[in-house]
Parts: sequence; structure tokens; C-alpha cells
Amino acid sequence: NIFKKNIIIKTNKIFNIDNPEIKYIFIFRDPLAILTSMLHKIDNNESSFISNHLKHLRSKYTINQILEKDILNYKSMSKSFIENKTKNNILFIDFNSLKKSEEVLNEYLGFEISLPELNDKEYHPLISKLDSRLKHSLIETYDELRNCLVYEDNQVLK
Repeated sequence: NIFKKNIIIKTNKIFNIDNPEIKYIFIFRDPLAILTSMLHKIDNNESSFISNHLKHLRSKYTINQILEKDILNYKSMSKSFIENKTKNNILFIDFNSLKKSEEVLNEYLGFEISLPELNDKEYHPLISKLDSRLKHSLIETYDELRNCLVYEDNQVLK
């Protein structure tokens, strides 16, 4: 049952359960880095991963539209959490600060976790062919997410 306490559920779903007893951790990432990861999956012919991922994200687009459309629903997913940021049960963490946010995560969860160091790679060469309006829109959403941060590198921002 999703409303039981002390369980962790990883999801790629839009925020839709308004229950103050549930703690949410919204880990977000530079959308161009996410697209880079997907483009490398395409390069490596990982089509089953890609189709499953698009299905879980409820994408209405295909991988062939990766440079023209928000096939990963980055904006709608992000906006659903941004719109609920005033609720005190959502912790926003930038993927690039995940390892440095262990103390904050431990405090928020109420138990200790240990995370590996994670780093983004250089952008895939095809990122330069990304539709300029899409790129601007994705970066704008990423900036909005960064404005939701309360902690970064275990430091209180607000």
C-alpha cells in the first residue's frame, strides 16, 4: 500500500498524491544530460530500455522525435512538483549534488544512506541539433527546479 509509512517507491510519475504523511524526494537533472544519456542508449542500440522508459514516462512521442519534442515529459513531470513546492513534504535535489546531499537525505528520510559519486558526461554531439525552442524551454524548467532547492551540498540555501 502506497500510504504505508517507511517504504520507498521510485517512480517516474507526475506528482498526484497529496498526502502530508508521504515524503517525496524529487531528484532532477540537467535535461541536456538526460538527453545525452538517452542518445548514448540509442547509439548502443538499447531499444528495449528506451521503449520501456518512454512507456513509463507516458510519452506520447517516439525516440525519433528526441531532438524536436520533450519525449521524456521533463517539463510536465517537473512542473507537477514545482507547483507543489510549498508543501513541506517534497525535497528537491539536483542530481549533480546527490552525493554531497547525503546528510540532508539522511535527516529527511530518518535513516542513513550511502550514495556513489555520480558525474555527468560531456553532452552528446547531437545535442547541438536540439530544437532551440525545446532547448530553451528545458533549460528554463531546470532553472525553475534549481530555484526550488532548499539544500545544496548539505548547506541550507533558504
